[in-house]
Amino acid sequence: MIECCVDAYATAVTEALAELHSALPDDGADPLVLDLFCGSGNFSHHLGARLGITVHAAELDPDVHDATRHNLGRITTNTELHLGDYADLLGKHPPRGTRGTYFVEPPIPIDRRQPDPFRPLDDIDARHYRHDDEI
Repeated sequence: MIECCVDAYATAVTEALAELHSALPDDGADPLVLDLFCGSGNFSHHLGARLGITVHAAELDPDVHDATRHNLGRITTNTELHLGDYADLLGKHPPRGTRGTYFVEPPIPIDRRQPDPFRPLDDIDARHYRHDDEI
């Protein structure tokens, strides 16, 4: 069974992200696209195919990671799947150029063991952007 499918939601999100990404200034650096909570890899796969670039995707749950790796291994994809926390992925891929795109669709918090859905935004800001007052 392969879950990477085209549905109205994935298509709309992919097109919106592709439009935003293409509007970023091209400074000559290879674009960086990270999917911080990839789950099935559906968005990563379609965004990579739409942009024609590698999308680096993180999945923390080993069982979900294995299923996603199996599914993505059966198709041609531009997704590079990483087992681990989104923060590990951020640490492995420092920002490069002006076309960094960070896709964040965290799991819905069910209990306290789930990550705070807004924490990744703070982590991206702290690790990947310099503010005017820091220059």
